[in-house]
Amino acid sequence: MTGKGHEQSPLTLVVAGVLLDEAGRILLSKRPAGRSLAGLWEFPGGKIEMNEMPERALVRELSEELGIEVAAADLEPLSFASHAYPEFHLLMPVYLCRRWKNAPVAHEGQELSWVFPEDLAAYAMPPADEPLKSALPRLLASIQAAADASRAQRPLPKSTSGTRLSCMEPRFEFGRNWQSFLVTVNEASIAQAEIGLRKLFPGNELAEASFLDIGCGSGLSMLAAKRLGARDVQGIDLDPQSVAAAEQLLTDQARVLQRNIFDASPRELGTFDIVHSWGVLHHTGEMWRALERACSFVRPGGLLAIALYRKTPLCRLWDIEKRIYTTAPRPMQSMIRGAYKSAFLAGLLSQGRNPKSYIREYRSARGMSWHHDVQDWLGGYPYESASPQEVESQLARNRFKLVRTFTTPARAGGLFGSHCDEFVARVAH
Repeated sequence: MTGKGHEQSPLTLVVAGVLLDEAGRILLSKRPAGRSLAGLWEFPGGKIEMNEMPERALVRELSEELGIEVAAADLEPLSFASHAYPEFHLLMPVYLCRRWKNAPVAHEGQELSWVFPEDLAAYAMPPADEPLKSALPRLLASIQAAADASRAQRPLPKSTSGTRLSCMEPRFEFGRNWQSFLVTVNEASIAQAEIGLRKLFPGNELAEASFLDIGCGSGLSMLAAKRLGARDVQGIDLDPQSVAAAEQLLTDQARVLQRNIFDASPRELGTFDIVHSWGVLHHTGEMWRALERACSFVRPGGLLAIALYRKTPLCRLWDIEKRIYTTAPRPMQSMIRGAYKSAFLAGLLSQGRNPKSYIREYRSARGMSWHHDVQDWLGGYPYESASPQEVESQLARNRFKLVRTFTTPARAGGLFGSHCDEFVARVAH
């Protein structure tokens, strides 16, 4: 109960939104200099105008402050705050928002930060917001538990769950290919993997860095990172055969877990100086959502390195081919590989190149042989691709800025397939 002196204070109505992203982080806004309570962190929102409904006020404020579009129907009542300031009494309904359009951008000179609920205690907030710092983690945990229980009792649409997607869609057995590749690993292939990482991370950036490999495959990149000085190396992969291959190669030098990128969480694995995902995110079935999840594992100031298939005019046809190949019996897969290899090598001959020398000297950025890369290309389903401009735009939406790129146009318009463009980006502080 407030003191008698505050009972006559004018009532001020404001509204706030808890924006929760797919990684489980909350968006905080730092009040800029020149405003009351400058330097304190708060939840986005603002004053409710005369005769304005709270939901409409929050939709308006989020648009003005952050440039995002939110539907009033997507705002869920979550909590409220009531606090007596010397000049007025503040009453603030708080709404949970998990869906919006556009990436939040500071439009009013404020600083933004994505924060896990359990880390809210480290952020100084206005007195009215302080009780929410301890209440929100419990509220959000209970909401998540209820949602998990509900999902367990009914089938999910494939677009809402990476785990469900992997069960419903045909998926290439990457792990079997990695197991086969493992027997060919030697010092030359390890050295090639090291060269690939040095290209992405020049200037000794791997030294003493924590390193996460998403879609670690055989574990070759993890081994190369370890040899280049990374101190804490971890990897995740959906395929149990890939995990087994990586564990066999690494022999307890690094931690390897069977995880789906959509189920893995920074709360479990932590955040890293360097997150690496070479040729993986475009096989998840939801490439941009997977990129967002990968971004969530990068600590402030850290680096993200990804390689994604370059979009070509023939990508739609290759998507069909990959689906056919993945569901085809082994003898038909062998026929498809034979036809592809014959056509590809005939193309080399037409250019005056020696096919035998090409195969003998071939080493991919991951140290793979040509034959294993062909298998990987023909069967890599699900399949998506992107232009460099699309990748840069999506990285910017996740508050990453490119620091180096390695891109080339597709050869022959994608007739013999695409290739991976490489991108290294740094998360904003």
